[in-house]
Amino acid sequence: MYFQHAESIWEQFPELRAGVLFATGANNGDAADLASYFATATARLDGKMESDLPEIQAWRRTFSKMGLKPTQYRCAAESLLRRYRKDGELPSIHPIIDLCNAVSLSFALPIAVFDLDHLDGGIEVRLCAASQARDSSASNRSFAVKPSKSGLEPAAKSAFGARSGSISTSNLP
Repeated sequence: MYFQHAESIWEQFPELRAGVLFATGANNGDAADLASYFATATARLDGKMESDLPEIQAWRRTFSKMGLKPTQYRCAAESLLRRYRKDGELPSIHPIIDLCNAVSLSFALPIAVFDLDHLDGGIEVRLCAASQARDSSASNRSFAVKPSKSGLEPAAKSAFGARSGSISTSNLP
């Protein structure tokens, strides 16, 4: 298993800071206590819009640099924060996804989750070709991507993310 960014990503975004967390032994039954993460997100948003947070501003600059309208294409963390600010909560999806969403809210950083049992080889973040069409694991439909859009390219197509930072899963039980 490997996780890497294509050289073109590093050339276009030398300020990129990436991290990987590899966890084993996760199970479906134990829900984490997420209250502290939600409290941090609530405090950070107190009287502010998610777009006021420096982490979100950095993603908006990155999306603009890729030729995307940052208010039309939001990073996953901004979308989560926006939903949380409006609804006051997030729906529960899966214990692992719920934890990652809560951490994403707290730190205003996008997080991707992959079930490694369903990947062959590894994952590469790279720019997508204009003609590429991918299956959306969330909606089971294909879509075309813009040439400058960054994407996660895993060995299993079902784990593809349309833009860097999209939360994508591969057949979590």
